This record gives sequence, C-alpha cells and structure tokens, in this order.
Amino acid sequence: MAVTPLIRERIKLLKDAVSAADFFFVDQLAPYDPAELIPQKGDAALARKILGHAQEVLDTSAFDHDSLDQALRAAAAHLGLKAGPMFQPIRVAVCGRKNAPPLFETMAVLGRDVCLARIRQAEANLKLIN
Repeated sequence: MAVTPLIRERIKLLKDAVSAADFFFVDQLAPYDPAELIPQKGDAALARKILGHAQEVLDTSAFDHDSLDQALRAAAAHLGLKAGPMFQPIRVAVCGRKNAPPLFETMAVLGRDVCLARIRQAEANLKLIN
C-alpha cells in the first residue's frame, strides 16, 4: 500500500498507524482549528491567498511527487514566499494537521480531487476566523 512508506518513520507501534494515517481513509477530515491554516508570521488573508493560488496550480499540475514539488515551489516563489509558509496551509488543509507525512507524496496518494476538495473546505473554514 502507498501509505505505509509515508508513515513508517512516524510510528513506533502498529496501533499508532491509525492516528498517523487516518486522514488517508476518510471522506471528511476531523474538525481542526482553522487557525492552524495560518502560516507563522502570516494572517488569514495570506492563508486564503495561498490556498487560492494552490488550487489554481493543482488544477493543472500532474499529481506525482516531482511535479507537485516543482509546481508548489514555483507558486511559493510567485507569491514571494518561502516553502514553509506556503506549504503549511496546504498541509493542514489536506491532512487536517501540521505534523503529517511528506506533503507531495501524501498529495499524490490522496489524488487531485480529494486535495482540491479539502483545500476548498479549508478556505471555508478560514472564513470562520476573519
């Protein structure tokens, strides 16, 4: 299974796999604090801008590790951001948490439709903050 290599280093016991990988197997993410979508030294407006731009990029990008890496790093540069602040809102939107398996591999496993739906939901969650 494609999920196993992504969580292997994040778990000590097999029972830990459930909490490390649950977001791969659910239609709807568990509720999370929308404030986690906001990058450090950023605000809700920046998070919305990042998620909106990410949707545009992900709509046309191939959904494999290298393509996602290149596309999202280029998007960060386009927005004048470093990778960390760019990727945090996307990671939380897609996984429902800040600490998750590697972003590009996770997105490739989840697929375009799931990632885009979760990013749209995250944008809606951000409206609750501001």
